[in-house]
Amino acid sequence: MSIAARLTLAGTGVWTVALILGPLVRPDLDPITAHPEAYATGPWAPLMQAGYVGVALAGAGSAALAKRYRIPSALLVLFATGALVIGVLPPTGEEMLGDAVFPYAQLAPLALFPATAWISWRERRRGLLVPAVLLWLLFLPLVLGDPPGAGILNRAGDLAMAAWLAVFATSNTSATTARPPTASPHAGSA
Repeated sequence: MSIAARLTLAGTGVWTVALILGPLVRPDLDPITAHPEAYATGPWAPLMQAGYVGVALAGAGSAALAKRYRIPSALLVLFATGALVIGVLPPTGEEMLGDAVFPYAQLAPLALFPATAWISWRERRRGLLVPAVLLWLLFLPLVLGDPPGAGILNRAGDLAMAAWLAVFATSNTSATTARPPTASPHAGSA
């Protein structure tokens, strides 16, 4: 397994754990309406900040795995940069740097949409298409506005994103680790 695939899987794991534990450790936030970045503040902020750093690493690892596709790879780097900014400089509600860059960092995950579509189509793998379509369907209402239940919709979309990253990493691993058959040292000798 390549370093990029391991980085993607490890980062995706940290992100998934943070998404699941966030609502459990922060009962003061309504999981139906609170977006995942809301969990990056308060007493358990390091948990979600680690999740954002993890998904940034997963995005960077995926960009390395997708290097044969220049545009999607660049979009994955943009996505990773936005996630890293949210993880390192979460919004605080005060006039700080994190609050100034947060709206721009929130746009970075939108770069994941065309990247997932492009790679999923080019690779023509059903395992990539299903989470990519889920990602699009779950995030589309969030892009168009702030619908009721936006927090749970956002979290479900984030889990679909994690699934796409994990499937992409493992599908690249199996494709790159397959070794051609070698001839037996006894072949041809009679």
